[in-house]
Amino acid sequence: MNLRLLLSLALVSLLAVSCGGNGDEQTDEEVTEEPMPESGEQAPGMGQMPQGAADIEVSDDELEAFVALSQEVQEINAEIQQEMVTAVQEEGLDVQRFQEIQQSQMNPQAETTASEAEMEQFQAANERISELQQEAQTEMDELVAEKGISEQRLQEINMALQASPELQQRLREMMPAPAAPTQPAQ
Repeated sequence: MNLRLLLSLALVSLLAVSCGGNGDEQTDEEVTEEPMPESGEQAPGMGQMPQGAADIEVSDDELEAFVALSQEVQEINAEIQQEMVTAVQEEGLDVQRFQEIQQSQMNPQAETTASEAEMEQFQAANERISELQQEAQTEMDELVAEKGISEQRLQEINMALQASPELQQRLREMMPAPAAPTQPAQ
């Protein structure tokens, strides 16, 4: 599994738990239904927790590292999103136009209405975005190594959080209180 995807999933779990969710909510990705195998057993990969996910032991140190890592990933994601917007704008496109061109590139049946100049701007912005994503991935890899948690263990903690209300409560207790919104000076 891609580390960035794993950390994003962990962040989603963290945010769901911190908002008071009990882990019983399903995301759009988990709601997809597939036919059950004839034996009545569940097919692998159906969005269900592996058997025993709630039984995974997670130490306080691991949970604290998970919280810290998730918060740092959230900061990296916010930073890279802003840098990507800036990269698109520096190439002379607005974000909406960039997205329109990107969607037309992904759909071979769509007619591209971008001018040659816009395509050059799009390509340059797209290259810069790829560089930014690689830099962010490297930064996240370094963070994980720094925290001393393997990708597999992160995945196990994430699954345990989704399955265990007790672990979710422990996580909520470890999370820092949200900062109060600041009022603009008048």
